[in-house]
Amino acid sequence: MVKMIKAWEQFMPKARKELLMKYTEVPLETGVFMNGDLCRMLENELKRLFDVKNVFVTGSGTDAYELLLALFMNQTGREKLTVIAPLYSFISDWSVPESMGILTLICNNPIIPIDVHEVKPIRRLLSERDLVIVPAWMHGYYNEKVEGFVEGEFRADSVVNDFAHCLGSGRLNGDYGFVSFAPTKIVGSGKGGALLNNLGDCDLGALRDFGRDVNGQEKYKYGKNFKMSEFDAAVVLSGLPFLNEIVEKQKRVFEYYNKELEPFENEGVISCLDKRMKDWRRNYYQYCVILNGDLCGKRRLIEDRMLEEGVECWRKQNPQFHDRIFLPCHANLTEKDLEKVVDVFSKVIYEAIEGE
Repeated sequence: MVKMIKAWEQFMPKARKELLMKYTEVPLETGVFMNGDLCRMLENELKRLFDVKNVFVTGSGTDAYELLLALFMNQTGREKLTVIAPLYSFISDWSVPESMGILTLICNNPIIPIDVHEVKPIRRLLSERDLVIVPAWMHGYYNEKVEGFVEGEFRADSVVNDFAHCLGSGRLNGDYGFVSFAPTKIVGSGKGGALLNNLGDCDLGALRDFGRDVNGQEKYKYGKNFKMSEFDAAVVLSGLPFLNEIVEKQKRVFEYYNKELEPFENEGVISCLDKRMKDWRRNYYQYCVILNGDLCGKRRLIEDRMLEEGVECWRKQNPQFHDRIFLPCHANLTEKDLEKVVDVFSKVIYEAIEGE
């Protein structure tokens, strides 16, 4: 049986498992399974990590984003809000109806997906609309050079940092931010997220919606309280002490791929995104290969063939990623695993080029 190299695995050394067992004893002893002592402990750890005034852990990263929009509108007294989201971000993905539903419900306005480097559309939109800009740094890259969003004619009402992919690569550079601890994140749990706020205290309880009747009739709106599980908090807390180690191990993976895939780059067959992003901070979360030329239309074929050969790639459904392959990148990969990934990728790429 062919050993499958997974696209992603959580880093779970013995020391982390022992720490996790210690943390899970807390809710078992207290009988508090939601929003308890471990959640408060995690909030304090995230305050230190991101150097922010306030952190509120939530049920998921999506919860954190939804709560952030509600908080922003509550604090500014607005009833409508336009969100400008850079392309390749979760919230600019038109194929995710959940995110569209959230934004439509709260903002009464569609998302306007744009590229962060397209200056003219930003200038035009800022002159016409009330908005919050969300710089969502993807694949683990975090750009601290956001002056274009917060100064001069590009001034927005607020700048939000999306750290869904970027835990360990940067600190909050703006008023708000949100984090995701989904299972596939660099430190993941079953669910979980966090809202970061650098402006001061706020009453999140007033924003929670536990459900209600509609117009006094027998129709009910489903509620949502955004609370995080103590067990999810335990998983994240057990992983944070190993964050730097995870980043260093995944940096080694990036360096290996950058070196071994260089011949394909020299032939113009592919481009390695990491080499384009040399000025950006990173946590080496996802290794992205951009397919050039005719290979763009063969992404699914390449992914399927690699899977047959025992190498699983990240399966991205976003239509923006039609030309991108995401190779396995996690802290558990061995030298032998990396050699196999490159060998299989090379074989499948040559097959695709020759049209087999």
